[in-house]
Amino acid sequence: MTGAPKPPALRPGLVPGVLSILAMLLVWTLASQLTDRPQTLPAPWDVAARIMRLAATGELWFNAGMTMFRVIASFALAMAAGMALAGWFVGTALVESRQPLRVVTVKGLSERAVEANLGFWPIRFVATGPTLQAARASLEASEDSVREFLSERGFAETEIQVQNVLVEDRAAGYNANAMNDEYRFVLTEDLLVTTDRVQDLAEASRSVADLLRQGVVFSSDAYSAGASFVFTGINDLKGEMLTEATQRAKETAEQFAAESGAQVGDIQTANQGVFEILPAVEIPNDRPEKQIDKKVRVVTTITYVLE
Repeated sequence: MTGAPKPPALRPGLVPGVLSILAMLLVWTLASQLTDRPQTLPAPWDVAARIMRLAATGELWFNAGMTMFRVIASFALAMAAGMALAGWFVGTALVESRQPLRVVTVKGLSERAVEANLGFWPIRFVATGPTLQAARASLEASEDSVREFLSERGFAETEIQVQNVLVEDRAAGYNANAMNDEYRFVLTEDLLVTTDRVQDLAEASRSVADLLRQGVVFSSDAYSAGASFVFTGINDLKGEMLTEATQRAKETAEQFAAESGAQVGDIQTANQGVFEILPAVEIPNDRPEKQIDKKVRVVTTITYVLE
């Protein structure tokens, strides 16, 4: 058995919407009745009657059309003005972007004369003997002579360290049968003197002939090496030297800009450079670390924009 068809359900929100309109009309009606100036707030039925009269004469449609025309014309005019202004900005930016950026790259130099504050003197001496005991006794005698030599010049035991002792048995080589037994064992010892008394160390290394006269036999490589000197206070100079190098670079850029009728602008790129410790006097075929007097140098490279 088929039941009666159900009435269509109302859409959600329809009833509240209708009630809201009715409530608004009610409030409008009450407010129009409370005012004594109908021109300020006419009643709803007065407004409806006015609309009907304007519609009947055609004036309503004319006014509505003119209003719509003004809205559309204003919108079109605003769009045209906006597009023209945007085109001007884009064109200006494009022209400026195609203009080459004027820059100048300059270098700034800063140098400081310094004296080495730490010295090293590797001393290698050798001793030989027909037996290991004899070679060792000779080596100990040479070590005693070296230590006495250094002590007489004011170097403390803490500044003298034994680095290495090597023992060679020449009879164990391929030419063992041809070896003279008197030089079978060769002992080599390395001492290292480390001190901040660089001038005393330089003087001692120049007096090494005194040890030769006492019978100390030096290894040829260590004897020719002598003392070396380094400067370790570079961190105390970095700040002021970078400031000076940067200032000199800017002065060079300003001079260039003045000659070309421009002004120095912002920094585009900057490279502080590498700090170098060089000998104060560059002597051909001389090792830089052999000099006590040195110079610290840094060269900065900066690119400025010219305005």
